[in-house]
Amino acid sequence: NKSHSAAYAVLAYRTAYLRCNFPAQFLAAAMSSEEMSQNKLVVLIDDARRTGIVVSPPDINKSGLQFEYIDKAIRFGLQAVKNVGMAAAEALIAERVENGPYKSIYNLCKRMDLRKVNKRALEALIWAGAFDCFGKNRAQHLNVLENCLEAGQQKQRMMERGMQQKQRMKEYGIMSIEDFLFEREDDPEAPEDFLDVTEKTEEFYPDIMEMPDFELLSKEKSVLGMYFSSHPTMNAAAISGNAFDTAKAALNTASGMPVTMLGLVKSLKNTQTKKGKENMAMLVLEDHTGTVDAVVFPSAYKQFGAMLKKDAMIVAAGTWEVKGDRSSIDIKHIYTFEEGIEKLTKGLNVSLSLNDTKSEDIDKLYGIIKDNIGKMPLTLSVSQGSEYEFILPLASKFRIKPSEKFFRQMTECNCGFSCSVIIPEERTASSYIIEEVCEEDVL
Repeated sequence: NKSHSAAYAVLAYRTAYLRCNFPAQFLAAAMSSEEMSQNKLVVLIDDARRTGIVVSPPDINKSGLQFEYIDKAIRFGLQAVKNVGMAAAEALIAERVENGPYKSIYNLCKRMDLRKVNKRALEALIWAGAFDCFGKNRAQHLNVLENCLEAGQQKQRMMERGMQQKQRMKEYGIMSIEDFLFEREDDPEAPEDFLDVTEKTEEFYPDIMEMPDFELLSKEKSVLGMYFSSHPTMNAAAISGNAFDTAKAALNTASGMPVTMLGLVKSLKNTQTKKGKENMAMLVLEDHTGTVDAVVFPSAYKQFGAMLKKDAMIVAAGTWEVKGDRSSIDIKHIYTFEEGIEKLTKGLNVSLSLNDTKSEDIDKLYGIIKDNIGKMPLTLSVSQGSEYEFILPLASKFRIKPSEKFFRQMTECNCGFSCSVIIPEERTASSYIIEEVCEEDVL
């Protein structure tokens, strides 16, 4: 009994010493030990980031098998990427160590045994961002993956046929021209054409835009277990500005004050009240600043319960309630992001500079506006350097529907426009209906 206590005390002391004096190395080792459990891995990565330790994404030319602390950052291990597996990760690293860094996804497919590193593994690595180091976007890599696999399989077939042919020639005592000119195939003087049995394939990448942010981040989360390179609420928050509260702001709000938060439903538990057996929900809302708890009581659940789905982006309006050491949003109203922008703000503003805007850019803006006609007022902020700026409200026929399509088109047009919402002078609880709910009947 005492011997166990002493042993655990020594272990606890050593662990605490490593955590305090070598935090990055300690967390890298902890991540490697938990890499098969994505839920635990997410907690460790969040812990590292909160303490200022950089966690870098997977990189096909830098990542090891497991998490490693290199270049003042914890580098994501290839084995921790879902659908890659140990065998594929080991094969990729062994080839890289033996023959140098990969130059492109084409180069990788030609060098690897594609029976060990299959299409599913390569797709996972693309979604995880492991090929971003090649300078092409993930949509381009996904688009050319089939071509890369075909080129790699063709090279492997030709190499196998060439080896079989050489073996037959040796059996009959016939010397190939390469063997005649060079003593060994790996002779450093041998020209590259003799060492590569396939002709050099031109590497083609279509000129396409990256996939939409939400899709990219969702794919990233599916293989890494978390939103890694960014968060789906980042772009939405950049557009909405201070129109909505963040999780961090909500946590600093006084009890009973109104809160309107934009976030993702990170976790959801549908349950019932104890007495009336009415449906309600308890959830965790997440944004790029953190997480908060929230509760939807029966009266609100009847109206908005259908909108509550895991990973759904919502605008939750209600009051901040603090009871002892527990705090949460008492949600009264739920909006989609589009509805939140339309109903809780005064309009949209597009800023442009006369110095940088061309006539064709104005034509693109006009086309985007005509393609997204709605009910929301639109204004233009026009400037010329630092000399002057004027705001031009547009006619009612140019009112906008603030949809995801509109914001995506504004980003993809590459015209230098910036889009933001016009925030009311005061955001109050009067923008939504607050209903009194009897909490004695809850849980």
